[in-house]
Amino acid sequence: MFLLLTTVIATQLQAQVGGVSNSKIVTLNCATVEQSKLEFEPAFFVVKYSKFYNNNKLTNYFSTSDSVFTSAGMGFRFTYGLGSKTEIGVSIPSDISDIAVGLKYHVLSKGKYDAALIAGYNYNVPFGRSDKILHRYSSYVVGIINSFQISDKLSVDTDIQIHGSQYLKGTPFDYNYFFNTDAGYYLTSGLQLCAGFSYSHQNSSSIIAAQALMFNPGITIETGKNFVLILSVPNTVWGKNTDKVYGFAFALTTTFE
Repeated sequence: MFLLLTTVIATQLQAQVGGVSNSKIVTLNCATVEQSKLEFEPAFFVVKYSKFYNNNKLTNYFSTSDSVFTSAGMGFRFTYGLGSKTEIGVSIPSDISDIAVGLKYHVLSKGKYDAALIAGYNYNVPFGRSDKILHRYSSYVVGIINSFQISDKLSVDTDIQIHGSQYLKGTPFDYNYFFNTDAGYYLTSGLQLCAGFSYSHQNSSSIIAAQALMFNPGITIETGKNFVLILSVPNTVWGKNTDKVYGFAFALTTTFE
């Protein structure tokens, strides 16, 4: 539900499977969009940062404490239910500089536990960006999702993803690893309080290797049968060779019959 926002909100999450749905903030869940239905999600984000983790040490970008970098953007997700256990989708930022295609297959449902497999392909398309040499040419992602329904109101989702990327065609692939987890608790029938963490470990032959741990609190508001509003305030709590970002994200998920 909210993955598109997190992929554009911080570079440490750019490489994950896009185009597929979830039910909380960052982490994917095992449920799929109902067969023959289309889920559409426009999303908006704004992030700020004035510090970065230089190796393990937090360092200021500026000599003054009141200076800050600010970035904002939009993106869109389209997800279609292929069958009772399968969905396929695509995520695209508003400048059409990248495209992410993803597939989710719900493989197991046993009591309060569910599991699903995911796969994706991400590609930098030749629009909207002049510094493409600094961005990955193409990447492939595979992963597994685990969902736990602890009670009627409380649930936890986790996903693990392995990502192989290529900066330029013909160059060696780099392999990166991602782990996400979200917990959600329904305060009322339509209001879910969420919190989770995202960890990334990026290895690279072309740039400095980086690690990041982000905290992602937020809420989801189900305003009707086919409408869900998502609000989040993600922030980096630890990192290595990455920016310390904080921001606000908003999305509206709509399902078409």
